[in-house]
Amino acid sequence: MTMKFWPGVLMVLISGWLMMAALRARRRAQARRPGDSVGNDATQALANLGYFVPPLVITALAIAAAAITVAFFATGADQVFSTFDLAGFLLLMGTYGYWVLMSTRAELPYSADD
Repeated sequence: MTMKFWPGVLMVLISGWLMMAALRARRRAQARRPGDSVGNDATQALANLGYFVPPLVITALAIAAAAITVAFFATGADQVFSTFDLAGFLLLMGTYGYWVLMSTRAELPYSADD
């Protein structure tokens, strides 16, 4: 039995778990009233980074995804890994970006829908 598709399957499963965690964070943020406090002043100051960090992380993930896709085909990695493995990895990167976005918004002192 070949191991060619197992990394992709594992990454799809992890992506599903991350997606559920992101949706839980989103529901937690929506359930909180706009005036609710998320903690002390230091926590709120760090939480405000949630406005600036996700775009940076998502941009870095997009650049890394493009580089990995080019490297995958340029180096002949399709002989070792399947295209499904690459797709699973790209899905994992995209889901991680969504998780970062939802997790940071859940901790913001404002509603996630602002």
